[in-house]
Amino acid sequence: EGSARDIGRTLTCDELFTSGVIHGQNLDPVSFLVARLHQEFGQLDEEIRQSATAEYLTFTRRTGESIISTLDRYERARDRARSEADFSMTPDECAMLVLRFCECTTHETIEFLRPSEGQLPKTEAQFKRFLDDVRRTYFIRELEPK
Repeated sequence: EGSARDIGRTLTCDELFTSGVIHGQNLDPVSFLVARLHQEFGQLDEEIRQSATAEYLTFTRRTGESIISTLDRYERARDRARSEADFSMTPDECAMLVLRFCECTTHETIEFLRPSEGQLPKTEAQFKRFLDDVRRTYFIRELEPK
């Protein structure tokens, strides 16, 4: 037994066999049940925003994770924070975050910033080039025999 089962039992025969209405929209029985379960057990909007923001701000590289996987996960977390929490950071703040979770040395940081005359990226295009440089450098490093 459980709460989800209780919700299923509260559906009328009409809702089970034809459809139900949620927010003024007719839904087929399965969609109606899923929508009802989401209403009951889904995250609240504020929980979604907080989760997306926290995921982005606490982003770290996983042990043994390739740079390709790390940066792909980072970009998904950044996109999620933007779309679900309306949260964004400036390109230079994003670059600082990347330098932190990649644990870049001072020498590597200087090399990554060389194309922009030692400046952190100011535009999204500059940040994209910065990420490409980080991705390329770490990818090459990961291929080196240990």
